Order: sequence, then C-alpha cells, then structure tokens
Amino acid sequence: MHNPDRAANDVAPAGGGPVLANLFPDPGLRGSPVLTADLAPDGHHRLGPGDWIYVHKHGRASLVDDGDVRAVRIEGNGASNDTHISPGGRDGGLRLGMSPGRTYTFAADVELEAPLGGVLHPDALRIVAGWEADGQRTWRGARSAAAQNAPGRTRLAVTFRLPPEVDGAWVRLFCGAAKGAVQWSRFQLSEGANGRVFLDAAAAPPAGLIARWDGEPDASASELVIPDTLAPDLLDDLLAGWVQLEAFEASARAAAAVVPGSDLASALGQAREDAWAEALELSEAAVDKEPEALAPRLLMGAAAARLKKPEQVVAALTPVFERPAVDATTCYALGRACHQLGRLDESAEASRVAMSKDPRIDDGAAAELLAASPGTVPERVAVRRFVSAHLDQIRRMARASRADKNGDMPYVFVYWAQGMEAAPPIVRACYERLKRVPGIELRLITEASVPYWVDLPNHVKQRVPATKAAFSDWLRIALLKEYGGIWVDATCYVTGDLDVVDELVGDRRFFAFRYNDARISSWFLAARNNSYIVHMMHAALEVYFRSHDKVTHYFFFHDLFEALAQLDDRFGEIWETKGQHRPTSVPHQLQGLLRGPSGTGEDIAAIHGSFVHKLTYKLKAHEVGPDTVAGALVRGDYEGNLVRAEEPRKRRFPGRG
Repeated sequence: MHNPDRAANDVAPAGGGPVLANLFPDPGLRGSPVLTADLAPDGHHRLGPGDWIYVHKHGRASLVDDGDVRAVRIEGNGASNDTHISPGGRDGGLRLGMSPGRTYTFAADVELEAPLGGVLHPDALRIVAGWEADGQRTWRGARSAAAQNAPGRTRLAVTFRLPPEVDGAWVRLFCGAAKGAVQWSRFQLSEGANGRVFLDAAAAPPAGLIARWDGEPDASASELVIPDTLAPDLLDDLLAGWVQLEAFEASARAAAAVVPGSDLASALGQAREDAWAEALELSEAAVDKEPEALAPRLLMGAAAARLKKPEQVVAALTPVFERPAVDATTCYALGRACHQLGRLDESAEASRVAMSKDPRIDDGAAAELLAASPGTVPERVAVRRFVSAHLDQIRRMARASRADKNGDMPYVFVYWAQGMEAAPPIVRACYERLKRVPGIELRLITEASVPYWVDLPNHVKQRVPATKAAFSDWLRIALLKEYGGIWVDATCYVTGDLDVVDELVGDRRFFAFRYNDARISSWFLAARNNSYIVHMMHAALEVYFRSHDKVTHYFFFHDLFEALAQLDDRFGEIWETKGQHRPTSVPHQLQGLLRGPSGTGEDIAAIHGSFVHKLTYKLKAHEVGPDTVAGALVRGDYEGNLVRAEEPRKRRFPGRG
C-alpha cells in the first residue's frame, strides 16, 4: 500500500543505482483516472499520462479493487468485438510521455473470470502498440502474445521501437469480445527491451532493496534501487527471480539488473534481443567464476535456449533445477533441451519437477502427460488447460452438430493447396497410386475448392492461412465431420485395399494410427460422419480458433486429441475400448528406406507390411537417384506388387448408424 511517510525525493545510498524503473505514473491507479470514450476530453492537455484512460465506444469500463491496486474492468456492449482501452489516451499525441526513436516495453496483467464467448477480435487478450506519422496510422506496430482464453491471470508484455519521425504513439489493451469482460491492472512502462516485472513505489520492496518515487507519490515514475551493501547471496536470489521472469517467459528477455562492477551485471546488461551470443559468453564466464551462484546459470540457460543450444541449456540448469527458487518455466526449458538431445530419462525428471511447481497441473494429470511424451509438456499443459476451461461448450457444440448425421463415410480426401500440377514428385506419385486403388471415391481438395466442400468461418480464414499445417488439421476434421470418409495426407502411399478401414473404424466410428495411449498420428484418419470423436475435435478446434490466431506448436492437433481423451470420459472410453489400434511405427518403415537402394527385398517387405505408408517429399537433390527407393516409387516400378483398380470404382464403406 502507499506509504505517506516516504518522501518523494528519497535517494539511494552512494554507489547504488536503479535496477528497474516504471515510467507509468500511478501504476496502482489509486488516483482514480478518468475513464472516457472521448479521444480529446475537456482539459486532456492538462491531464497527466496516468490521469485518464481512453475507453473505445464498443466497451464499458469501470475501476475495481484488485488487492493492493485497482484494475480497469472492460466489458463488451454487444455491438462489436473491438473492445479496448488506452491508458493515457490513444491516437492524437505521444501518449504516456513516450518519445520518438526510443524503445519501450509495456507490461500489464490481464485476468479472466470466465472464458470470452463468440468470435474474438484478432487482437483479443493482447497489448498492442501503435503510432502515427504525417497522418498515417500504424495500428499494429507491435503485439504481445495473447493470453489464453481461460480463467486466470496472465502477465503480458510488448516491446516496440518508435520510429524517429512519429508524432503520435499509444498502447491498446484488448478485451476483444462483443460480450464478456476482462480486467487489466499493474501497468508497467519501461524504456528498453525489458521490464515485465511490475514496480510500484507505493508497495513494500523486496528485502534489502529501496523503492522510491521520482516525483510526487502516485503521480511519477517508480524506481527500485540496489544499495552497494546488499549481501551477495541475497542479490543472487533476487536476480535469479528476475532472470526467470524476464528470460524464460514468452518474451524471452533477460532482466536489466545493473550492479556496478559485477560480472553478472555485465551479462545481464548484454542480454538484449540482438546480443544473446555475448550474453551466453559472459554468463558462462560468471558460472565458471561462481559455480554455485544461481542467477548466472539461469541467464546462461536462457541465452542458450534462445540460441537453440540444448547442450549449454543442460549444462547450465541441471545442477540447479531442483532448487526451490527455480520456477516451473525454467524446468520445462531444461526438459525440452534434454529431450532434444535424446536424454529421455533426464527430460522426464525435469518435466516432473516442472509440473510439481506448476499450479495449473495436479499429480494425476502430470502422470498422464509424462507417460506419453515428456519433451512437449508445457505446450500440452496449455492445451489441457484450454480444454478444461471450455469442455462444457465443446460438448454442447458437438452434440448439436452430430444430431442429423447418418454414419456415412463415402469419400477418400487428399489435400494439396496448389493442386497436383505444382506438387513435388513424391506427392504426385502418392496421388497417382491412390487413383489406382479399387473401390474408392477419391476427392482432391485444393485451396480454391475448400469453400465448395465445407463452410469456412471468417475466424478460420483470418487466423489460419491455407498453406499452414494448422489449416489442414482443421480441414481434415471439418470434412470428416460433414461427410465422413478417409483423410489421406498427400505424402501417404497406399499399397493395399482400403476395405480394411471399415474393420478398423468398427464401433468406435473413428480410426487413427497410435503412438501410445492417447497420442495419435493425424496423417491417416477414417471416420463416420456421426463419430463422437470427430465432432468433439471439430468443436474444440472451432472454439480455439475463435480466440487464438496461432497454435502452441506443430503437434497442437495431437495435443488437443490427447487432452480430450483425458478430460472427457466418453471420448476416452470410445478411443480406448472401441475399434482396433495399430501402431504408427510400421507405416513409417518405407520412409526410412527412401534414400537407400531399391531392389534389396527390404523395400518390398516394408511395402507388404502395411496397407498405407507415410512418406516425405522433403528429400535433398543429392539424396535421390534412379537406383533409390524414392526413384523406383516415383517411376511406378512397384506397381506390379500392389493392389490395382480392376473394375470401375464403386462406393465402399456403407453408412452405419
């Protein structure tokens, strides 16, 4: 709380210097700023940057208590999802005291009591910096990551450099829903590419540090000061906390801690966006000098992770990751690095420790996630959290969409966005092979033909480019939900009769090759159009893309399937107990032979080992030749060993309710 006895001109002891400064005056909003929909309210030129907050006309805003500070609650009024606020004003001037040519970081907390509904704005749950020059506005100069559309609090930050010629600059904090509310609080404006940590001079500082106002309390910048007399071990603990928050979060920026004469301070000072290599070198030297110190190891791990050097991540973090002061995000980084190096037992242990420190995950969920794949735990935790928050909505949407389906699965679908004329040789060979499979109704889908097959919602068109893997993930489920049938990736080489699929689908009404437990492959899917699994997956993707414009990583689709299987009892029971399971390893054997010689017998054995094979077209020029398996496959040399269409195609896979 505000300390009225603290003088505005408190100074640090000799030799000390500010560690962190918050340029946003009144960061706790205790001065009750004016909330207005007027871009130029009466007397706004006389108002300080912290004295007023612009509220866009499509939203309503109010001040609410939030612990020892106040927050701005913004709620859509139903007219539009463009609902946002701008502290200190929006376009029309250089807001918040910002200056042209400078780099700033703006951070704030956003909190949701419940998920936002409806189609969200592309900037929903983000901080967006903008500016103008000579009347030309740049509305999206820089954007933060988006907070997850689930109950909870998230710290967001965006770093941006204002062009030298600007005459206006602002930040917008988005709700992004026509209905629904969020709270924004704990505003932090820092100069430079750091400053996620919230600083309020009215609050008690960490032990051993000094907090002070640069001018009038609750109306000027806040500063946090380190005295030269601070004990080294306490300094190390404090810096460790800042390094983790700044370096291992999504923004991946190290703390700007300045301690004169310290090797660690030099390393931290170098940890700018364009200087991670130097930061790694300096932090490695600091670790050599003080191997027990925590903060240098954390910075070394952060820099190495940023530079994609898993060996250094492991060297830096393995000795310290079990310490209480090391947070979950840092442990996840170690787990990922170990996984990249093939050190799976160490990866599992680091992920186990991470989840024990992660408040979003309980012991049961941790065991399920570790059993499948320890290397991508943080992404899967995020997807699991999303599914848990939206599960009731997903079920309702799935139930409604499934009501009029009859169990058909008439088609075999292949998608290549640009059409087969422009496809690589392996892809064309796979497609020509499919055309020779008896008894199927083959349908080639292209980017141009997608709208003729399925409804393409605006939020999918806006958020998921047709050339990206996430779009084909959405498309395969949309087609199977609408029509039923078989989805075959364009790099699948079908060598057997697809009649077997009817048996594989069975009473589950769905088939996918399986890695383990609820981890699947998505390159070959088969389903009836009344499949509970397909309708749940489609509903989950719909809900997700209404509020997210990017997926967590390449295997998001697989993570979503796993989360639904673990959290929805019916989904999990159907997947585990109905139909047949086949491992994904066998259909990958031919892929491993593509670069090798053909005619060895091993290639024919692999072909006969599965009715479908997952290949890759990403072969380098020096890896292929006439004598390779890839060459034989592209020429069609294996046709004599494969099932062929001997008669006109007819529909297999009759409907089954």
